[in-house]
Amino acid sequence: MLIKHGEDIAPNGEQQFPYPDGSIVVKEAYRPDKDYVGLIAIMRKKAGVDPEHNDWEFIEYTRNASDAEFRVIAKDGVCWGCHARVEDIDYVFTALQ
Repeated sequence: MLIKHGEDIAPNGEQQFPYPDGSIVVKEAYRPDKDYVGLIAIMRKKAGVDPEHNDWEFIEYTRNASDAEFRVIAKDGVCWGCHARVEDIDYVFTALQ
C-alpha cells in the first residue's frame, strides 16, 4: 500500500479509523505464473457517495494478457459481500505496516 499524507491516517505511527475523505486505496494483483498485473481494485472515499458504507465506492478491473485492455468486472455492491467483514477497520482489509 502506497501512502501519501500518512500523517492523516496514522498520526504518531498509529492507524486511525475511519479513513479521511479523499482517501484512495489501490490493490494490484498478478496472475499466478504471469509477469503482468491482471487485476486492479480501487476504493475511493468520497463524501456523500454511500453513507451506509462510510462513503466508499469500489471498482475492479481485470485483463487476461499483458497486452490486453483492462475491463470492469465489479463495482460497489458486488464488493460489499467481502468488505462487510472488515467494517470495524473502515472496510479496508490491508493494515498499514
